[in-house]
Amino acid sequence: MKYDVKVPAVGESITEATIGEWTKKNGEAVKRNDVLMLLETDKASVEVVAEQDGVLQISAEKGQTIPIGTVVAQIDSDAKATVTSAAAPTPQASAPSPAAAPPSASPAMAASSNGASAHPDLMGHLSPAVQKIVTEKGIDPSQVTGTGKDGRLTKADVTGATAGVQAPGKTPAPTATPAPRGPSKQGDESRVPMSTIRKKTAERLKAAQNTAAILTTFNEIDMSKAIELRAKYKDRFKEKYGTSLGFMGIFVKAAVEALKDQAAVNSSIDGNDLIYKNYYNIGVAVGTEKGLIVPVIKDADQLSIAGVELAIK
Repeated sequence: MKYDVKVPAVGESITEATIGEWTKKNGEAVKRNDVLMLLETDKASVEVVAEQDGVLQISAEKGQTIPIGTVVAQIDSDAKATVTSAAAPTPQASAPSPAAAPPSASPAMAASSNGASAHPDLMGHLSPAVQKIVTEKGIDPSQVTGTGKDGRLTKADVTGATAGVQAPGKTPAPTATPAPRGPSKQGDESRVPMSTIRKKTAERLKAAQNTAAILTTFNEIDMSKAIELRAKYKDRFKEKYGTSLGFMGIFVKAAVEALKDQAAVNSSIDGNDLIYKNYYNIGVAVGTEKGLIVPVIKDADQLSIAGVELAIK
């Protein structure tokens, strides 16, 4: 017998949804309550689960925008599977090695062995919030230990992993000589299709920019360490490089590190895609006799503080 899989109603004002991802393959055997796909709407992401056991027959592709109530697949309880799940071999691979399991097994594996283990598909599935962070930060989920139920990844897990990976990349102390530049990364970009939520957010933000007053905010920071650093090295710096040691070099390097941490700020929108820039060009406003000019320091991430000061000069 065949059972229809329809786009469920997810809100009174929502009339359509986009298929963000199929977590099961066409022709794959599924069980009741297995997650079949991830739907994206203007306001939320929704998981659609199987209501019957059977073989999944998909009729709508990933990325399609479908009206609410439309049939996007069927589950045939009498058919035989034509493909197998990639997650199925996982329990078999770990089963033959009970003697090899050391006391220092990972928390995620220990959690699944102490209690009722989750279905393999649920173990590998990421919630919308976690998937968003993983995609934007380029994190490998397999390298992060999950602390959620049955070892699943939580938002705190991937956020912590991001901080842990990026911590070693902090800006080093200023060197005596400008470090040589590596190969330029100009034009190195990553194009990522925007989700329905991101597209709607972009539309609303642009509309707000066109209709609302633009506000500038100011934040105070402690500059005492930077002031001490400049006072200590400014004379030797000028003797060595022939230019004064100001604060702009520190500001530019700090801006580069902030852009590395928040990659979305260093991106642009092209149609329905987000283009993440993997290079860092920083504009610096400089007052001259001819007026205010803004020289652009290209590949600022490859320069030392001395290199930035010389570039501004």
